[in-house]
Amino acid sequence: MTVGDARAVSGIQIVRAIIEKIGLYDQRSGKSASYSHSHSSTITIKRAAEDNAGWLSGFPPDTLRAHLKEKIRPMKSTARIPVTAAMLALLLVTVTGCNRLKARDQLTKGVQAFKNAQYEEAVNHFQNSIALDPNYEDAKLYLATAYSYQVVPNLDTPENLAIAQKALDGFNAVLAKDPNDVTALKQMASINFNIKKLDLAKEYQKKVITLAPNDAEAYYTIGVVDWMQSYKSAVAILAADGLTDAGDGNP
Repeated sequence: MTVGDARAVSGIQIVRAIIEKIGLYDQRSGKSASYSHSHSSTITIKRAAEDNAGWLSGFPPDTLRAHLKEKIRPMKSTARIPVTAAMLALLLVTVTGCNRLKARDQLTKGVQAFKNAQYEEAVNHFQNSIALDPNYEDAKLYLATAYSYQVVPNLDTPENLAIAQKALDGFNAVLAKDPNDVTALKQMASINFNIKKLDLAKEYQKKVITLAPNDAEAYYTIGVVDWMQSYKSAVAILAADGLTDAGDGNP
């Protein structure tokens, strides 16, 4: 027997198992039982669908739909409503599981593109992954990271700043759910440093140190920011006296 044949045969067993679970099938007589409590049955149907989500996800929606229709056709009208709801619930669970698998596939392709420094392609894959599974937090983190790698340091063009803002928005969304995400905090510091928002870069690195006291990069970045700000102040003071730091001496 092929895998396809096994699934076709098992389809009837799946439907019967779910109908038995929600009390709409009499195993002894082999007949469908009437069911009039539509509200409570809908809750039971939902639970049954959730409980069986794992092993149902391997069956094509068309197979489930066909076998459920077989069972619904001979039933009394009082039984059809909850069973129809069961069919819809099962199909929804199956589609959701399928979307999650597709989302993982898009994430994998995005990671591969990212490793090959194909950041725009990576962004497309991560966006597709999120569209398929809006709650896929890993895809959101990777998307923000792919944007951050496209930011050119110290470039003030509108295009570059727009990409930087997309990256910042992505990491802010991650931090909104987990303020202690060290990776997101470090990326926020790096992006702000690259677009010359030094005070913000320093603040984010301080947060990194609070969570990861041995992070050498965070201390180094704070040191660089302090030096840059001190040097800028020194140049301003020299300029006020008509002096420069050109390296060739002053009159």
